[in-house]
Parts: sequence; structure tokens; C-alpha cells
Amino acid sequence: MEANSSNLLMQRPASIIHRKPAAVYFLQLTLLWSILAVAGCSQPSSSPQPSGKSENTNQEQTSHRLTFTKDISPILFDRCVICHRPGQAAPFSLLSYQDVEKRAEQIADVTASRFMPPWKPEPGHGTFVGERHLTESQIERIRQWVAQGSVEGELSDLSEPPQFNEGWQLGEPDLVVTMTEPYTLPTEGKDVFRNFVIPTNEPTLRYVQAVEFRPSNPKVVHHANLRVDTTSMSRRLDGQDVEPGFSGMWGEEATTTGQLVGWHPGRIPILSPPEVSWPLEKDTDLLLLLHLLPTGKPESIQFSLGLHFSDQPPTKHSIVLRLFSNSIDIPAGQHDYSIEDSFRVPVDLHVFSVRPHAHYLGKEIKGFAELPDGTTKWLIWIKDWDFNWQEEYRPSPPIFLPRGSVIQMQISYDNSADNPRNPNHPPQRVEWGPNTEDEMGVLFTQVLVDNTDDLATLEKHSQDHQLALQIASIQRQLKEDPNNASHYVNLGALLQGQGKFDQAIDYFRQALQVQPDLAAAHTNLGIMLQMQENLEEAIGHFHEAVRIEPDDAKSQANLATALRQRGNVDQAIDHYRLAIRANSNLPDAHYSLAELLRSRNQFEEATEHYREVSQLQPDRAEAHYHLGITLSASRRFSEAIEPFERAIQIRPDVADAFYLLGEALRRSGNPENAIQHYHRAIDLQGDNARFHYGLAAAL
Repeated sequence: MEANSSNLLMQRPASIIHRKPAAVYFLQLTLLWSILAVAGCSQPSSSPQPSGKSENTNQEQTSHRLTFTKDISPILFDRCVICHRPGQAAPFSLLSYQDVEKRAEQIADVTASRFMPPWKPEPGHGTFVGERHLTESQIERIRQWVAQGSVEGELSDLSEPPQFNEGWQLGEPDLVVTMTEPYTLPTEGKDVFRNFVIPTNEPTLRYVQAVEFRPSNPKVVHHANLRVDTTSMSRRLDGQDVEPGFSGMWGEEATTTGQLVGWHPGRIPILSPPEVSWPLEKDTDLLLLLHLLPTGKPESIQFSLGLHFSDQPPTKHSIVLRLFSNSIDIPAGQHDYSIEDSFRVPVDLHVFSVRPHAHYLGKEIKGFAELPDGTTKWLIWIKDWDFNWQEEYRPSPPIFLPRGSVIQMQISYDNSADNPRNPNHPPQRVEWGPNTEDEMGVLFTQVLVDNTDDLATLEKHSQDHQLALQIASIQRQLKEDPNNASHYVNLGALLQGQGKFDQAIDYFRQALQVQPDLAAAHTNLGIMLQMQENLEEAIGHFHEAVRIEPDDAKSQANLATALRQRGNVDQAIDHYRLAIRANSNLPDAHYSLAELLRSRNQFEEATEHYREVSQLQPDRAEAHYHLGITLSASRRFSEAIEPFERAIQIRPDVADAFYLLGEALRRSGNPENAIQHYHRAIDLQGDNARFHYGLAAAL
């Protein structure tokens, strides 16, 4: 694999109680427009500052007199004008001598201190696509030019300014989609997390190489992240909210692309190589999560997305690994707080992209890998972390890590008054959390593997790693606050995820000792007891949960399932209906209710619930299959054809589905088409007399 690396550049777990939103998401940053200003915005630097046109000018002159046109313009055009040009993020242009000359001394200052251009990775600790830092010789050239008097030079020596696309930065996209309507941000509050559904209406499977984000009002956007939803769940959640979109961290059925797909102000889109594209299924909805920052007055925001497609499917499998700590607790005044995490990779892989993340108190971030042979490979090192400038960095070429390598993350924080970026004056205790006033520490690494077996192994190890970290965090919280029943519930749910059922039950029981009326503890304990076939006690806890919180849809559904298992069908039907009344977006509740209704020959109502499942989960073959059966039982054969066809499309190996489709076609007066489906059923199961009888009837 290493030799080819240069060619790459290319049943649900129990519920967890959260005091704050704790969904995994890629916090990025808001770029303060003024931070890009070369003039007048830099903070004092501890580095020696160039003196500009000083008394020592003559001593600093060299035999070669530097000019803007010949020596300086190539540097600025290559590294600076991507932002410093009309219509871009920076507040002024650096395309002309006149623009540069009046800011010459300040340009020398901020380049010498490496405040500009804004490039955080430490030189010599990795090479990346699109690097913007200046070399020492370039910095010295600017310093000498200023010291010599900032001479313009001959126009014939002027470098050709770079050409930029005035519209989409990667060229015209293959598909442009837009939020269906703008969203007006509330005037008050600190952080707004909101999801927006953007239909693609793509008729076929496509492969995405890049997504270019175009916001109408970037100043209110802290960051944007993208997921995909092949179901109608996100649309339904959107429709149930009176405003555009819906609140929260993600829709329940939305899934990641396996890549770092997001945006923050100032981020430049990068086109991935075709082998690292990601699939966009037919008619998939994009789900855009925005972290928005109110400004004190009404602000409107609407995003357009430009998608660039590849003609070929990916040959590499991608996953995002997450090294992190959610146990951050930084005392006020501490200037040297630190966290660390490590992950041993179980398979050979390539590191394709890294994205470090912290908030205002972050000081230094290191990411590196220790190889089995004892050598170290740097992924990223940022000595002077800045919350206002965060990026995704792509190593060039991708970094090969053999099996057994250990990826390391080390992050330090400064919560003292000496930290000029500390938002609290005086400093205050800061704990882990997703909001801007909280603190985080994450190193996201997008890695590539060659086959699905390696991908599955990597996913399993990554999930185990994150679960272990979450358990350690909850154990720490429980030690500090032993009378918090929610901590017991959360720890029990995490242990359930590890398969430690007896320990999970113990923690749920302890939660109820601390707080007997905690519905989540009754629900989770009921689930565990039901799994261990202690049905009567489980039903008792489910009854308690719905007594305490009668509008909790999942508790009602859990009780209904247990009652159905005990044979109390009428009661089960009642509680499934209550669950759906509380939340109509529960596909399993609809499916179970439909089955019970069909068993009672209540075909009309059963049909409606099967339809709900097929809309919520379009790829659930059994929902389409049983919808067809229910319609056929009502002698609505022509209506049954479509769900049987959909079931066969998803599961072409089910002989009964072909037979029942043949029956529906024959009874709808279409024996010719029925014949081929009877034949297919017989091909799959030739000893079934019903299939032969159906074929004979059609013939």
C-alpha cells in the first residue's frame, strides 16, 4: 500500500440522558472578518518586529534592490490574494502596488510574526494540499523590500495576477441545490443548532467529489455540516416544525458520508480524487446542520450547495476516526490544562484528511502517529491555536499507517487571564460542551482503506474506543456527583452497549433508588429485563414510565411490545396508538401495529400503517411486502402490484414476493406479465405447489 500512496492525492441501545446536546458533530469556526485584515488588527507579537524604514536601512540593503513588480507581487499573488481581492473575505485588496505600498510596513510585521497569511500548521511537521504559509526566504524578501523603501519597479516585471472564478470556486457544479426557503435567525441567544432538508431529486446514483457551500449571510454561520437521508424522516420532522427546518443536532435517520463534509467562513473547497468520492443515492435528501450565532437583530440565512460528481465509483472506503475527550473540566486561572487520547489502528490505512478542533481556550494541538517500528509521523501540529481559524488539512500525499500504529492526540488549554482569547473576564471554570462558551477537544481523521472487511473492522474498533471514553467520562461525573440519577442511567446505557447487561441493570436500579420517579430509568431497566425474559417485571417498569411521562412515545411503544409478547393484543394495540399519537415518526411502532391489525382483519387501518413505514423507511423490504399482502387481502390487487415490485427490487431473492406479484397481476387481468413472475418464483423455489398452480392458472 505504501508504494501506491502517492496516487491517492488525491435492538437499539438504551436511552441516554443529556444535560446538554451531546450528538457527535464537527464544530468548526466563525471567521471574524476583521481577523483577516493585515493592517491594524494584529495582536502584539513576542517575536522581534522588523523596524521598517529605520535608521539602519542602508546597512540592511543588499546589492540587489528589490521591487514590488519583480520580487513581491509573485509572493502576494500566490499566497494572499485568494482572500485579499474584491468581493472576498478580507477587508481590502492586495492586487495593486498602490494597495500594498500604503500597508507595506504592516505587511512586513504580520508576515514576520506569521500572523499572515493565516496558516496554522507548524512548518516541517507535515505537508498539505493548498499550503499558504510563507518560507523564511519569502518573509525576509518582504522585510528587505520594505527596508529598502518599498519600490514599485518596472511594470514589465509585474507578475500576471491569478485568475479566479467569479462564481463557483471549483467551476460550474454538476448539480446546484438550495434550501427551499430562507431561515430568519432569532435576535437573542448565543447558539442556534438547526437542520435544513435540501432535496436533490437526482434520478440515479451519483458519486460526489466535492461540495461547495455558498451561504447568503456568512457572518451568522459558525459552521455547517452535511449528512444524507434516504428516508422521509427528515422531511417529516421539517414539516412538523412551523419554521423552516427543525431544531436539534441531526435527524434520526440521517447518516454520515464517511467523510469530513462541511463548511465554515473562509474555507476553500477542495476537489477529491475520484477514488475517494462518496455515493449519493437516487432521490436522497441532504441534511444541512447549521450552527448559527444571533447578532442582536433579525438575520436571514439561506445556503446553496454546488455538487461536483465523478463518473466512476470510489475505489477507496472512507471513515472518520475521532480522538477526543468529553471529560474536559478546566479550573478558572489554569494556564496549562491538557488532554490526550490515542487509538491503535487495527488495519493498514492512509490518513487522507485531519481536522483538529477546540474552542477559545485551546492553546496547542498535536496529532501524530507512532509506527510499530518506533518511528513517528506527524499528522498536524498547531502551536498557536485560534478558534477563529480552523480548517480541514489534507496531507500531501496521504500518510500511510501500517496496522498496529497508534494515532496520538494532545491538546493544551489556557484558562488564565493571560490568554487574550479567553472570553471570560475574570476567568471562569469551563467544562466540555458543544456551545461556544463550553470547551471541546477533538482530532478528526478521515482515513482510507482498500476493502469492506477492513472498513468493518475499523468501524468496530472506533465504536469500542468512543464507547470506552464515554464510560470513563460518566464514571468521573458519577464520582463527583453520586446523587445524580441521570449519571447512573447514562452509565447503564453505555454498559448495555458493551454487552455488560448485569452491570447495566445494577446501575438502572441504583438510579431508581436515588430518584424513583425517573422515567428513563424505568424504561431502560424494562428493556434489559425484557431481554432477559423477565417479562412481568419489565411490564411493571414500562407502566411506571408511561405513568410518569404519558407523552413519551418510545416508552409507550416499549410497553406495547411487552404486552404483545405476553399476549395482551388489545392493550398492545392501544399503547402503539398512543405512541404514534405522541410521535408519528416511529416506523417500528407503525409496523408492529399494522401486524396486529392485519391479524384482526382490520385491513384498512393496517394498510395505512404499512404505508407509513414504507415512507419512513423506503428500503425496508418487508414493509412493502406486507403492504402488498394487506392490499391483496382487501382484494385491491392493482394497488398491491407497486409494493410487491418495490419489495422485489430491494430483495430479489424472496420467492414468495414474485409469486404474490404474479397473483396480483393475474387477478388484475394481466396474466401475460404474471407468467414471468411465477416462473421466477419457481426458479427460486421449484418444489412449491402454490407457485406451479399459479403459473398453470395464468397459462
